[in-house]
Amino acid sequence: MSEDQVTEAALDERGPARPLWDRPGFWAVASVSTIVILLMLRFLEPERSVLEPQTEWEREQEEWEREQERILAGFEKFEEEIERAHERLQADMAGAHRRGIDRLVTENGGVELVRIPGGSFLMGSPEEEEGRWSNEVSVRRVTVPEFFIGRHEVTVEQYGRFLAANSWASPPRLWEEQQAHPRRPVVFVDWQQAKAYCHWVGGRLPTEAEWERACRAGTTTRFWSGEAESDLARVGWYQESSGGHPHDVGELPANALGLHDVHGNVAEWCTAGERLEPNRSGTKASVLRGGSWNSVERRCRSASRVPANMLAGQEPWFGFRACGGTVPGLQVARQDGEKAGEGE
Repeated sequence: MSEDQVTEAALDERGPARPLWDRPGFWAVASVSTIVILLMLRFLEPERSVLEPQTEWEREQEEWEREQERILAGFEKFEEEIERAHERLQADMAGAHRRGIDRLVTENGGVELVRIPGGSFLMGSPEEEEGRWSNEVSVRRVTVPEFFIGRHEVTVEQYGRFLAANSWASPPRLWEEQQAHPRRPVVFVDWQQAKAYCHWVGGRLPTEAEWERACRAGTTTRFWSGEAESDLARVGWYQESSGGHPHDVGELPANALGLHDVHGNVAEWCTAGERLEPNRSGTKASVLRGGSWNSVERRCRSASRVPANMLAGQEPWFGFRACGGTVPGLQVARQDGEKAGEGE
């Protein structure tokens, strides 16, 4: 017999061949093989971000994270310089207090700061106030220590000095266009960028209590200039008067404490609570005050406030005013029932 004939005879003796799935051990081997293949596919699967386009939120989140990394790297590199600037400004404020001087200029940035006397004031708005928003605090008496705050909103020119001195800092959007108007307030800055600038000059962002005390300048009306919209139009750039853009700082009258543009022009970043650190949502740590060139009249009131998301902060009406902080070593006595300001 040939080899082929022997093989055929042997098969005839065993009967017809059994299918694979009916043979002993097939299902055990198949199960193991399937698990191995699935695991290989799982580990070999490319990252989602490579295969699928990012959503707008994901892109904003990545940009925000990269910006925070740059800021943190800059803070680490210039930590000693920032600490020296803070110490210089603290000494300057203490000296100005002793000598009765009401203004000083920061060494970094050349920001003019004015002295705001410590004491108590009425913060918030009564429920019957025209144009009141639901997120405003009810009227309460608040006490804050003496502090220094910018006479003007930080300008394009001043922010340019910060960028020139700190290579890690990224310029805001439309920076070339903004530079054509050096005396206008810088815009398209988010909460972290504003905070970084204030640290560089030796200070910080104002708290809400500090900002409102400086804005009101002893008044209790809707605007420091009065109750009516016409009173706002005299002292602030808002939707009905701005012509659709911010204006050079200081063009309109200052309040009794010497501050310009606290109503309108740009909405100003503040910290919303005492010694709060920034968080990703921004709902607790960051807030905008004062309204802007794009705001309706009621948004520019002294008590108006907008809790803001730091990720959404880069807008053409978002700016800020630097604060030197409280004068070191001073205490303010409070009356019974008074609340401490957020700057204490």
